[in-house]
Amino acid sequence: MPNVITEVEYARMVAADNGEPITTSLKVAEYFNKRHADVLRAIQCIDCSHDFSQRNFALAEYRDRQGKPRSMYSMTKDGFIFLVMGFTGKKAAYIKEAYINAFNWMAARLNTFERRRNEVVALFKAEQHTGSVCGRGLNRWKYVRRDLEDEMDKIEVEGQLAIPFCDLRREASNDDEAYSVVFERQR
Repeated sequence: MPNVITEVEYARMVAADNGEPITTSLKVAEYFNKRHADVLRAIQCIDCSHDFSQRNFALAEYRDRQGKPRSMYSMTKDGFIFLVMGFTGKKAAYIKEAYINAFNWMAARLNTFERRRNEVVALFKAEQHTGSVCGRGLNRWKYVRRDLEDEMDKIEVEGQLAIPFCDLRREASNDDEAYSVVFERQR
């Protein structure tokens, strides 16, 4: 019995199936040093409701060393706890605790993964939307740019002050030369 169970061992004890931490009757038999047939019988004779059994124990198949198909069960944390409640002794208590820690470790990993995945998916969708909006804006810009530039040029021309044609006349008075501008009205 090891003193410390590492994450590598947790990963052997508990796996992820469709985002849920599970273990198998094979692993339970291995870690509790029981015959797999005895663990199967314990699951089949478990005294719980049909709904609980359906939610927490799933019959599955594996191939043995000779390649023959054999039955096993996959189970949730709740199913595991219900099954091993009857396993007694110091070693059984140690393994139960390690298994519970392994289930919690896997659940935390899955939650972290799910949160990270959701964050990245949300960021991807936001950037995709921004890119789409920008793309539509650039496409629209191709069509309205010339019209807007033409309109700005027209407004610029209209906004220039027109200097009317004028007549410059020289007026002389007292030795000073001065020019006066006589504006004629344009018709």
